[in-house]
Amino acid sequence: MQASESVGAGEQVLISYGTRSNDQLLQFYGFVEESNQDDLFEVPGLWSKLQAAAGQPGGGGDAASDEESGYVGWGGLEPDGMERAVRSCGSADKAKAALAQVPPLTDSP
Repeated sequence: MQASESVGAGEQVLISYGTRSNDQLLQFYGFVEESNQDDLFEVPGLWSKLQAAAGQPGGGGDAASDEESGYVGWGGLEPDGMERAVRSCGSADKAKAALAQVPPLTDSP
């Protein structure tokens, strides 16, 4: 480790682990953060749950892909996940409303 500036004896030094989910923090560093804003949650069958919450008939694709797990964070889906949610739900408004009904997004840290 190398300091970017001079550090005096007894001075506190902080380290940043970057943007990491609790899974990554535990695997690489041996700890988790209680209210980690960068945490991700696996939601089994996310895409079919979104379709059901949006009132869409099941099957925006083949049954296996509709039952795939999806990963969501406290900030929602990544852009490619949001695109898939819009396709699954029929519109961006329906996708956003459906996401608000799918745990763990119903509770915030």
